[in-house]
Amino acid sequence: MHRAVNNTTEVFGSQCCIVFFSPSGVEFVLPFLTAYCDMKITKVIAIGPTTATSLKQVGIFPIMAHAPTPEALLVAVHQCFIKST
Repeated sequence: MHRAVNNTTEVFGSQCCIVFFSPSGVEFVLPFLTAYCDMKITKVIAIGPTTATSLKQVGIFPIMAHAPTPEALLVAVHQCFIKST
């Protein structure tokens, strides 16, 4: 897993974003990701308000997908990249 994350960040750089689907995902994955990503500049999406709140509690302010659907995630990804340009 370490190699996969490292390779992804090297290949895609600022053209990728991280999507969190649950508060437990934030708790489990975030400490691991901070070894590879500068979370101050990484684009982050949260699925739903509970996950967004979990991220905000650790100082990360995500774009929020308002529903757990492919369409809502696509809208959030679009907003994420529009916001960063």
